[in-house]
Amino acid sequence: MGSRGYIFNADETGLFYKLVPQRTLHLKGDKCHGGKKSKERITVLTAANMSGTEKLKLLVIGKSEKPRCFKNVRSLPVDYRSNGKAWMTSDLFTEWVNKLDQSMRRQNRKVLLLIDNCPAHPRVPNLKNVTVAYLPPNTTSRIQPMDQGIIASLKSNYRKQKMADLISAYDKKEKYEVTLLSAVTNIHRVWSHVTSQCIVNCFRKGGFKLPEENDMDHSELDEDDIPLANLRGMWGEVTDIANVPAEVTLEDFLNADENIVTTERLTDEDIVTAVKKDNETVDSDEDDSETVAEMEVKTTAEAATCLKHEQDYKGLWQ
Repeated sequence: MGSRGYIFNADETGLFYKLVPQRTLHLKGDKCHGGKKSKERITVLTAANMSGTEKLKLLVIGKSEKPRCFKNVRSLPVDYRSNGKAWMTSDLFTEWVNKLDQSMRRQNRKVLLLIDNCPAHPRVPNLKNVTVAYLPPNTTSRIQPMDQGIIASLKSNYRKQKMADLISAYDKKEKYEVTLLSAVTNIHRVWSHVTSQCIVNCFRKGGFKLPEENDMDHSELDEDDIPLANLRGMWGEVTDIANVPAEVTLEDFLNADENIVTTERLTDEDIVTAVKKDNETVDSDEDDSETVAEMEVKTTAEAATCLKHEQDYKGLWQ
């Protein structure tokens, strides 16, 4: 698989899964801290490796523990969890990382997971096959691969599917409805449409390259990475069907949920407890050579050292 296959990045994004074009201005820029609108949003955790050959199963976090639309459904194509605000929490993140670690242990693989340093991403003790490296604070919008176009491609494909469904319902003279079940089914389906080349390009754009790629310019994504041309072709038909106000653009529709809050906010008491727990973990694991340490990356130089430490990923972060 090569060194590329052992580097993963994961990140959450919020999604107004019921959003229809004519309501775009109403929700645009809404941070959606909670309340009524949270019933119409989900948080999706995406994760993939640097080579684009492995996209992990999506984790979808909703508000309802047992949605009525899930009744009689034996299995879902995504992992589904819930809490009162449809947020990623430290408990859910810990559960997800431990599950990833167990999967990699069964495959006899050791991988590096790049993640942003937010309160909902705590240090997870006793990992054996996953090394967690935290990206430098205040830099994730520039270097985190998921934020360089992977999530945008996923959302564009999801909205493209919604527009296609809307057009199809109109042609059949049927009522257009979106349920949480149809949303998780579609988000799973369009995740497969995010190409490996898009993922590779986004890692490169974030600064993750192999040594022989250092002189190559991959700062721009291909048109196919975020299929705007195709979407623009559908937009005119959708605006007529749905009576979309003239001031609403395709970009408004695609980016309406970019500011959704997706993670918990810690209280002072939570922070004190987390620090105490972290100190205890450091003491107990200090002499455990079997435990793969978690690393907080503060500079790009330290990031390169971390990569080399685990699998000799020399030169991946330039």
